[in-house]
Amino acid sequence: MVLSIIIILSLLFLIFNYYISDNDFLAPSIVFILMFLVQSVMCLIATSYLNITFNMEVLIILLISYLIFTIFNVYNAVILKKTTNVVAGIKTATSRKLYFLPLSSSVSWIINGLSVLLIYSNYKFLQRLSNAYGGTRSLSEMISLYDRLTKFRPEVYRSLGVHRPFYYTALSLLVLAGSYLTIYILVNNFIVNKKINWLQMLTAVLLIIEMYFSGSRSPIFRVITFVAFLYYIFSIRNGLQHRERQKIFSKFLRWGIVLTIVFLSTLSLYGRSNSYSLFHYFFIYVGAPLWNLDTFIQTHSLPQMTQAFGEQTFIAFHNSFLRSGFLLDLPFVKANAAYGLGNVYTTFYQFLHDFGWLGLVPLVTIIVWYYSGSYRKILMTKNEPVIDFRLFVYAYLINDLIMLFFSNRFYETILQKNTIRLFIVAYLISSILFEQAIKIGPLKISFRKQR
Repeated sequence: MVLSIIIILSLLFLIFNYYISDNDFLAPSIVFILMFLVQSVMCLIATSYLNITFNMEVLIILLISYLIFTIFNVYNAVILKKTTNVVAGIKTATSRKLYFLPLSSSVSWIINGLSVLLIYSNYKFLQRLSNAYGGTRSLSEMISLYDRLTKFRPEVYRSLGVHRPFYYTALSLLVLAGSYLTIYILVNNFIVNKKINWLQMLTAVLLIIEMYFSGSRSPIFRVITFVAFLYYIFSIRNGLQHRERQKIFSKFLRWGIVLTIVFLSTLSLYGRSNSYSLFHYFFIYVGAPLWNLDTFIQTHSLPQMTQAFGEQTFIAFHNSFLRSGFLLDLPFVKANAAYGLGNVYTTFYQFLHDFGWLGLVPLVTIIVWYYSGSYRKILMTKNEPVIDFRLFVYAYLINDLIMLFFSNRFYETILQKNTIRLFIVAYLISSILFEQAIKIGPLKISFRKQR
């Protein structure tokens, strides 16, 4: 009964927000509500073989979150209607076509060369790790070993004493920033002239190969959502007609189906096996987290005892800046003796774990405040022949909005030291390449030659 109400409620909020946002299917409220609607439908399908029941607490959590997203969405709609021009049915302040962004081929060659070096270094590192753990393995087995040790047995991983080369951290940060900027330019210029720069495309391919060695598909998925969001926004800024947005939505649906098939068919590349049906394996990722959240609420007192303020919610900050060494408290859940449900509980799990019900509204509001405010400003931004860094950051973080149905990705990402470093390095590179100056508030350092 509660599950049916969740589905109906999600559908009603989705339709209302879609109408309020002028049929903008990538408005933050639409993305958030849609993902939880998909979760709910997956749970409904899974009732054909699992005894799935929901309690009112999950319904209340979703209702509160939907209301917060909807309030900000209504505010955005009012502000956009008052302050911007209506261009092709989308409310945006764009007054001219998108600019072509030139990138020197020498810069691309440098990034690509460094990427190859990092891929080789990663491969040798995995070999050393495999040997230290007891013998040689295939590439997929080495990747799986690294993934298991770092996620579930970090103390064993540290005890092996296998490290990457001294230059790896700094170089990988530089390459990651340069590669994301290259992809930004690649998508921008494709929208402008419908041509692909294959040297820049090689940069994207090498980045994905490098991410493959990490053992996780999440970084690759982030690149995909980064590209998709930029494609949509650049199309709008280049004069996308209102009716053509539906064509982009159709493209995204097709891409989503293809990506789902690829996701399910590449397990062996990561050295993973699956004893379940393909549906249940997919359900563990999309569906089970919501049910796991309900199970957690019903079986635990809230909030849980922690060693530090926001230990689980702000774990990235504690471990990255304070070196606390906390581990995520994510026990695996089983539906019965035959079916496991994974160990993810949506983003709300950490909020309730650390702060109980009192933390729900402020923590969700912060998320909505960032995504709604930034999205509004992105739609209102005029085209300039430079990197729109607000758009760059938002396109990077759109993945965390999508993945809120899965885990606490937003706070884990923005409070991670490496994320902040990435944005700083990317900002410095883009400022030097396209503005020949670095601006920090009122301070401006110019690299242009004075005449």
